[in-house]
Amino acid sequence: MKKYYVILVCLLMAPPGYCADYSECFQKNTMEMGFCFSDIRAATENTLKHEEERIIHEISLLTLTPNGEGNEKLKKQTLASFMRAREMWRAYRDSDCKFIYNVNQYGSMRNVFEQQCLIVRTEQRIEELKNWQNWEY
Repeated sequence: MKKYYVILVCLLMAPPGYCADYSECFQKNTMEMGFCFSDIRAATENTLKHEEERIIHEISLLTLTPNGEGNEKLKKQTLASFMRAREMWRAYRDSDCKFIYNVNQYGSMRNVFEQQCLIVRTEQRIEELKNWQNWEY
C-alpha cells in the first residue's frame, strides 16, 4: 500500500517524466527507499549548484547599462539580488518540505516523502534557472 501512496504523491507533485526516472526507488523497502532518494537528492543538489555557478558567471559577463557607465555597480546589485533570492528560495523549499515531513510525522514514509519533496522542488528550480534569461510573466 505504501508503494502506491508514494507513486501517487510522486505523480501529483512531480514534473512530467520524474516518476519514471526514479522508479527503481519504489521497488525497495522503506529504509532502502530513503537511501535511494537521498542519493538522488545529492545528485540533484549538485546539479543545482552547477546551475547557480553558471548564472553567477553569466552575471559577471553582463553589460547591464547601454553605455557601460555604472555597469559594475549594477552587476554587484544583480549578483546580490540573485544570492538573496537563492537563500530565500532554499528557505522556502526546506520549510515546504518540512511541512510534508511534519504532516507524516508518525508514518514510516515521512523521510521518503520529505526527500521526494526536496528533489521535486530542486528540479523545478533547476529548470527555472536554466531559462533565467527568458523569464516571462
